[in-house]
Amino acid sequence: MDWGRFKRRASRWLVSDAAGLFILGSISIARGMSYTPLLVNPERKPTHFMESVLNPPSWAVVWLLMGVLCLCAVKWPRLVPAAVGAVVGLHSMWALSFVFATIFGDLTRAWVSSLGYIGIAAMTLYAYARGQTSELKIVDGR
Repeated sequence: MDWGRFKRRASRWLVSDAAGLFILGSISIARGMSYTPLLVNPERKPTHFMESVLNPPSWAVVWLLMGVLCLCAVKWPRLVPAAVGAVVGLHSMWALSFVFATIFGDLTRAWVSSLGYIGIAAMTLYAYARGQTSELKIVDGR
């Protein structure tokens, strides 16, 4: 095995859209798994507004499908806009749901939970708005 070639390929992949989609897909699948009946009581009281829209097993399906969409977009780039839009949209809805739970006094520290969702949505928008690394032009700032 050519170690130098492997390092070059790995370092290129780690800054690619594919790597970002793999991370987003993995996070979404993990969140989906957390809503399965194996890990959460489907009869429990919703924690915040978005959890009251659907029951936990239904949210599990939504998150899992979004994760699979992201993983498919790794292979088929035409799916990237739909995958990124779905991830940003759902994370933003979840973040707002927690923020409003704090504003309305339902959960005084729900804003803390919203930070993770806001962070994923914001960093995703930041990363994909920058474009491909092959499209970037490095300019000496002096």
